[in-house]
Amino acid sequence: MKTFISVAQMKLAFLTAGQLVETSGYYAPGDGGQAEYLIKVNESVDNLGNHDLAGTTVAVLQSIENANVRQFGARGDGVTDDTAAFDAAETASNPAPVFVPIASYEIPGTVTGSFYSFGLVTIITGTVNTILNASGIASTTAKGIVELATQAEVNARADAVRAITPATMLAPIIKVKTADSILLDDILANDTHLSGFNLEIDTYYKVTAYLVVAASAAGADFKTDLAFDQSVQRDAMTLYAVDAATPDTLDEVTQTGLVNTIITDINGVTDVGIYIIGHVRTNESVATVCDLQVAQGTDFGSTTFREGSWLSFEKIPT
Repeated sequence: MKTFISVAQMKLAFLTAGQLVETSGYYAPGDGGQAEYLIKVNESVDNLGNHDLAGTTVAVLQSIENANVRQFGARGDGVTDDTAAFDAAETASNPAPVFVPIASYEIPGTVTGSFYSFGLVTIITGTVNTILNASGIASTTAKGIVELATQAEVNARADAVRAITPATMLAPIIKVKTADSILLDDILANDTHLSGFNLEIDTYYKVTAYLVVAASAAGADFKTDLAFDQSVQRDAMTLYAVDAATPDTLDEVTQTGLVNTIITDINGVTDVGIYIIGHVRTNESVATVCDLQVAQGTDFGSTTFREGSWLSFEKIPT
């Protein structure tokens, strides 16, 4: 069997109908796009899976039932648009699922089909609609760090297991303070310190935060507010404040949506750790942006909001 180092080299060849040839890769040897091709005439050409050659013949990709997106030209470099490769692979292999090698794929638009992998792949932008059950309902949107199904789960094609995993393994949105801030007034709007959390429409998020502030011997209060630019359907938070001088004692526990200002007395001589945990269901029709606003209370003295404080939103599977 004649071997070519790439599809580009194969396309320059004069081959006769009936020959079986192979490539060592799609763009370069070992890039995951290696494949076998049967040389035919009068075959359709998309130059993704089937390729026209230097003569009048066409190289037709074989073993379509075991196809992967790299054999259709997906680069998986996180920069090149791989939409056409995903679409072509799904069309050629349907109804068989398409293998997606572990990589980062740029998909500005949307592709729909049955895809699987043996680990985590990253969809940089856009979406991949994936087969959810044995009925073949393409309803789940995958974006971000996505865990696709195993081959065994795809073969099972049963509702009891995932044929293709929903887009539940999304990386949490985390922001961290990189420097201390001295809080001198009690106006929250003037002190937005962890901002720009872009949350999806009608989505549940687990909210966690660990804030560190300097206690004030003068009894200064610390104000904190999770401010949403859109109304949310539901939210509930629990806040714990622990003085480092007495770490076994909870100074205060407050449960609220944190939409309104919370004032926590942080009397003491050392730093205070404030732990927040809760959830939010975002607006049903408009994307929501959240800011964590903190400010000095109305009492005497000043308070320092410490470097290393963080806030995280993690999508909850539904």
